[in-house]
Amino acid sequence: MPSITHKTYIKADQEEVFNILSTAEGWNSWFTDNTSIQLTPEGTGEIRLRWTEFGNKKENIED
Repeated sequence: MPSITHKTYIKADQEEVFNILSTAEGWNSWFTDNTSIQLTPEGTGEIRLRWTEFGNKKENIED
């Protein structure tokens, strides 16, 4: 199966985009409510995206 490549243009400095995507505060500022990020010095880790009282059903969601 051929690979699919997606590109998105973001009108912002690379440093600003990096800081938003690499910190929980950055994610929470535009997309989630209570994200947590655990990174190791080697650059691996875990990102937990969380939404509280999301949508009409007011569900708590974690991804």
